[in-house]
Amino acid sequence: MTGEDKIQDLELTRSVMNSGELRQLCVDLWRRTRIDWSFAGAGLQAALRARPGLNSTTRRWLAEVVYGLIRHLRRVDAGLAAGGVRATTGVSEELRIITFLMLEGPLTPQDAVHHSANIRAARDVDWQAVAAVDPSIDAERKRWRRVALKCSLPDWLAKRLAADLGDQALAFGTAVNRRGPVWLRANVQVNSAAELAAALAAEGIDTTPGRHASNALRVHGHPDLRRLGLFARGAFELQDEASQVVAELAFAPGVAAGDEAKPMLVDYCAGAGGKTLAWASRLGNRGRLIACDTDPRKLAELRKRARRANASNIRTLVLDPTTHTDIDELRDSARCVLVDAPCSGLGALRRHPETRWRLSAADIDRLSKLQARILADASALVAPGGVLLYATCTVLRAENSRVVDNFLSAHRTFALRPVTDVWPERAPLISDTGGNCVQMTPHQHDTDGFFAAVLQRATV
Repeated sequence: MTGEDKIQDLELTRSVMNSGELRQLCVDLWRRTRIDWSFAGAGLQAALRARPGLNSTTRRWLAEVVYGLIRHLRRVDAGLAAGGVRATTGVSEELRIITFLMLEGPLTPQDAVHHSANIRAARDVDWQAVAAVDPSIDAERKRWRRVALKCSLPDWLAKRLAADLGDQALAFGTAVNRRGPVWLRANVQVNSAAELAAALAAEGIDTTPGRHASNALRVHGHPDLRRLGLFARGAFELQDEASQVVAELAFAPGVAAGDEAKPMLVDYCAGAGGKTLAWASRLGNRGRLIACDTDPRKLAELRKRARRANASNIRTLVLDPTTHTDIDELRDSARCVLVDAPCSGLGALRRHPETRWRLSAADIDRLSKLQARILADASALVAPGGVLLYATCTVLRAENSRVVDNFLSAHRTFALRPVTDVWPERAPLISDTGGNCVQMTPHQHDTDGFFAAVLQRATV
């Protein structure tokens, strides 16, 4: 049973809400999250583990309520407003929890007062009106306003999504408010995807092959995969299928970055190296892989992962965080340079729902300038005739197509290679409507949202 299913468990919900201690813990965890949205990650899990006497079922329930409130905050407040409670007057966090458990869980309007510690405040709410809020949201005439309330997004973000995605904005917002699946990439130096699936099945873990990446497996449920001996011996890596597609783009027929005897590929913003490791697996330790990043801690994690994956052809290089100029030896030499640029991360909202509340419109403008600078710096490494792959884990044009368009305007030796040309057999499934760039989304592919463009340097 998944975390979402636990919220639908009426008996468990009543048990928690009838316990004054557990109900207060839920309120405290949610209040702590609202004070500091970054708490929603490791902080929340640490707080739950540190609480004595909590079983795993109750921990999962509490975590899912907190994450659910992050994902549905504006819808919850719209419901309370429909019930006569104004958010501006200081809504009780307990009322928010009860509203969420009505809109997304098993509680009924009749349950609301019974499960509230503040009986007087709960009795003042029209709970029938709260439960019926969705039709009024659906009736909103402005698309962006409907997306903002239905999907609980800040106004500025809902406006950008409505402008960039059009009638797909609501589908995107709805998809990112559901928990995402777990994806694995089989390390083909150790086992094929089919062999890995069989080995996982022997451990009682059910998987299905991905539709878009060659070695992807979708895991059903959310088992603790890192405890497995298969993980310890490098049989797989945890990696979203869209991220695997972007790594595989380097080996598409029209790119063919691995066709040379000793290919050289650069992962310019490697982080902990998921795509670098995918390259190493594909190449079988042939050629040279250079993994660059400004954070030495991430590169140290990459080296650790590389040892587990039996990858021996990876070299790490720490970049100067302000100038990105520690790469003179690599200029004009790489067959393929990947820039998986720092971005808003809006494509991964299913995994990090708090991102919507931590970002501002100013952050998008700042990031697009940073992306432009990094892309320009990385382009100097591309050999004549080589390719520059620009990728982000977001769906906003300001971070994607506009960055690419501006780069091409300023760098005439580079040209966009449409996905329909470089990867014709996969393009219909993974590209944007024009077939120019990779664009994968949660609502269309059940992956993280990812963008990628292939930019080829002229031979002379």
